[in-house]
Amino acid sequence: LKESIEKLTKAETNKLRLIQEKLQKFIADNKFQEGIEYAVNQLEKMKSQEGQTLQNCVKHEIVKIYNSFIIYLLNNDPNKNIKKLFIDVDKYIGNNIFSYVIKQNNYSCYLVQNNHIKQSRNILSKIKDIELVNYLSNNKGSIDQIVKNYSNLSSIENNIKNYHDSLVLGMESLALGQFDMLFNYNDQSQVYLGYYTIGAQQEYLKRNNDAKASLAYSKKMLMEEGGNPKQYEFIKKIKSEKNDIKIINFRESLNNPELTYLKCKKFDPFAN
Repeated sequence: LKESIEKLTKAETNKLRLIQEKLQKFIADNKFQEGIEYAVNQLEKMKSQEGQTLQNCVKHEIVKIYNSFIIYLLNNDPNKNIKKLFIDVDKYIGNNIFSYVIKQNNYSCYLVQNNHIKQSRNILSKIKDIELVNYLSNNKGSIDQIVKNYSNLSSIENNIKNYHDSLVLGMESLALGQFDMLFNYNDQSQVYLGYYTIGAQQEYLKRNNDAKASLAYSKKMLMEEGGNPKQYEFIKKIKSEKNDIKIINFRESLNNPELTYLKCKKFDPFAN
């Protein structure tokens, strides 16, 4: 995709940028259907005037707004006929592997919401392999998406109660995130989420000391990475040791460390 964009003329690059900016505005306003119609009309106009490279770039933008629409519906209106959107978007994917991966990632989310867990796992495993090949072929850039793939697979295994497999995948995700941070100098690698994921799985496996260590490191890394706790309220509740407070969320644990499951007088993961 990057090579295709680099082949565009200056005039074609400007046209593509204009389309991208307008589509971003449609997405920001939640006007997905209007955005799709706009992009498709632009593509139709290009068929007699522009080269195939620009048309392929616009097709990728159409795939992106379709999938933004799908994500919006998954979160806000899951009863909508989302499956039709997956069918409609296929005509714009062609042989663009990046468009294919975007669609399949969201399709796996759709399958999870509809309790087709094993089918979703198969798709995510395939995507993971594709992303690994892409990364190794280019031999550059960050590996954020691969880290997310392993993390998503960990969540899938957790959903079907394969806690050990989930833990292993979570550890692989964490290791890749650490590699990305240390060797690719990616300060957006969110290693704290990797520690949090394996801490949650260790809780399921009743490896309490390991869980406490992992969750403590998650908290430590969040602070070091300069994260804003307000962004992470989705993270599951953490048990509290105090009898009068049964649960506490991750954000509250940062502000009230004396209340959290991470607090343990007999166990200090940073003692050494």
